[in-house]
Amino acid sequence: MNIPAAEKQIVTLLSRLTPPATVVHVGAGAGTGYLHQWHTWELTRAIVVDASMEKLAWAEAKSGHDGTWHAINAVVGARNEQRPFYTAGNPDENSLVPPTSLQYIWPGLNPAGQSDVQVQTLDTAIESAGIPIPQDNTWLLIDCFCAADIVQGTAGLLPACSLVCARVLNNDSDPEEELLYTSTLEAMASLLEPLGFRFVHLHPGLNPAAGHAFFVRDWHAHAQEQKGQVQQITEQKNAVQQQLTEKEKQHTETANQLKQKNDAAAALTKERDELKQKTADANHHQQLLQEELTRAEAQIDLIKDLLLREQGLGE
Repeated sequence: MNIPAAEKQIVTLLSRLTPPATVVHVGAGAGTGYLHQWHTWELTRAIVVDASMEKLAWAEAKSGHDGTWHAINAVVGARNEQRPFYTAGNPDENSLVPPTSLQYIWPGLNPAGQSDVQVQTLDTAIESAGIPIPQDNTWLLIDCFCAADIVQGTAGLLPACSLVCARVLNNDSDPEEELLYTSTLEAMASLLEPLGFRFVHLHPGLNPAAGHAFFVRDWHAHAQEQKGQVQQITEQKNAVQQQLTEKEKQHTETANQLKQKNDAAAALTKERDELKQKTADANHHQQLLQEELTRAEAQIDLIKDLLLREQGLGE
């Protein structure tokens, strides 16, 4: 692959600043061009996406050997829907953009046909191919127009991306049709910068009206955001801990109150049982006295009878 020094340097520099574990290359074409320098890198995974199955033959040949390479034939965009797909006199410009819309910068670009195709989000295309959405340090390379649309379909993928490179129309080209807005540098910047990415370079193509825009994640801002999230979580944890402490205090107080009540109840129960025992003892003692009284009365009656008998005998 014969790559001009300037183009080689920008990719090499960025790979050293933020080395990827995974590369997702959309619009990869026939596998040529300076954006394909990643072919020789040691990657955990490479996912290659293109609308043309024929152009993907090189990637298909590499896929399946060790599970690192994956080739996906799909048209990707902002949502899952049916849309017209346009072919052009230059097959490299086959896309969702009508060739006539690009004639203001390429007057010789003529339409060659169109057909309705099923458009998928990039997340859907990856998942439908049975590939887990990358969660590690990922480069997203979009070498086709409508890049902003494609990024909108990466809610699952984008958080793992450290770099996004997109083919764009630069701000000076002033596209005439609103349809082309999602292919502009302005659209990409307005979409990615609020999500923590910083525009670092626009590498012009053979036609200076178009080129590749490089965005890297602003790690300082990301770190500050993470720091803020950690602080927020810490505050929430402290608040929960305080609530837990208060609940434990209330529990201890309630347990003490319950113990006091239980102790008081136990004391009352003991006092009641003692009173019951005293009552039972008193009843038993009364019964014994009553029995003794009954025996004494019986003896008195017997003595009376004996005295009366003796008196009768004496007369």
